[in-house]
Amino acid sequence: YNGQMKERLNGNPKKVYTGLQVQGPLSFMFAFGKYNKNAIAFTYHLNQVNNFDGIGEPLARMSYFALDGIAKQYFQNQFSNQNLAINSMAWMDYGLTYSRVLYDKGPHMFKAGVTLKVLQGIGAAYLYSKNLQYKFSSNDTLSIINSDLSYGVTDNYYNLGSGNSNFNFNLKDASFGADFGAVYEYRPNKEKYRYEMDGRDDWYRRDKNLYLIQAGFSMTDIGAVNFSRLSATQNFRADIA
Repeated sequence: YNGQMKERLNGNPKKVYTGLQVQGPLSFMFAFGKYNKNAIAFTYHLNQVNNFDGIGEPLARMSYFALDGIAKQYFQNQFSNQNLAINSMAWMDYGLTYSRVLYDKGPHMFKAGVTLKVLQGIGAAYLYSKNLQYKFSSNDTLSIINSDLSYGVTDNYYNLGSGNSNFNFNLKDASFGADFGAVYEYRPNKEKYRYEMDGRDDWYRRDKNLYLIQAGFSMTDIGAVNFSRLSATQNFRADIA
């Protein structure tokens, strides 16, 4: 707890979503054709998402305070948590992009692009419970009472943090995805940014936004990532300490 986050103690279940995308250092793009109206790019990313949903307020507070301090007031009490869902996933994507200016006349410009991607799963895990009844007797003792749980992890999940990960690029296990989008720009004042160079006077400054209005449409992350399930994952009913 760093003192910068505020709790909303309204008795309702809590939600948490985190996402991370890191672009690889050898990604590149180059433009070509008359007035550089075409562009090709290669990019690759490490992606990771975590989604926690349906976390009851007592469980959220005990997690937030790491079963210490304020969290101890909940010890020895039995709680019921409905529709708990935890999902975590990491994957790589390798994409080839082509984009083009389709129309550029007067103040109007229209451009579009598409990215085709190869997707490679790194690891994933999930936990669902329609009904979780639990009690913490202390910060190291948990009882689960008459609860239904379903969980699953990928076959390489336990290796990811141990330095023995078996993740490697294997086209056989890869899947495919795509992004595409289009942008319209209204540029009534673009002539203010026009300049002459190399005997041509039809260059425009790239360090300035030439548009007064810009509107875009896109669909991203189309596709699915394949994983192999660890054989030990299962659904079960628990009444254990």
